[in-house]
Amino acid sequence: MARALGEILELPVLELDEAHWGPQWTPRSDAAIQARIDEVMAHDRWVIDGNYSRFQPGIWDRADTVVWLDHSFPRLFGRLIRRTARRTLQREPLWAGNRETVRVALASRDSILWWQIKTFLPNRRRYSRRLADPRWAHLRAVRLRRPSDEARFLAGLRTS
Repeated sequence: MARALGEILELPVLELDEAHWGPQWTPRSDAAIQARIDEVMAHDRWVIDGNYSRFQPGIWDRADTVVWLDHSFPRLFGRLIRRTARRTLQREPLWAGNRETVRVALASRDSILWWQIKTFLPNRRRYSRRLADPRWAHLRAVRLRRPSDEARFLAGLRTS
């Protein structure tokens, strides 16, 4: 979604995972991540993809729109399994040259699959609360619940 938004709107895109992960899956410092966020937000308009809550207030203060892919757990988990399997089997390079492995995906405490299971409901509740908070009243909240909503939203941007 973020890449599609960036392409359609001709805007710089930052994936927070790219800012977060260094070589060998080493997390970067918060200062380094914030510097990368600041670099992108120095543009008048931008797209930032991710839900790193410690950076969210600073990003949302400057944002005008939040796009929330609020799909069901089975849909999101299915997408995550397919994406992880593809990345693993094809040895697809990710941020800083890192690659997902079967061991990390399935058996590690850092498993993205386990992370999704643990965080799905808390993240959904947190986003609902934050978007209802008057502090964020300046934001246009776009809540997309199905792939067809995503397609309509992107099609609307292409024609406007």
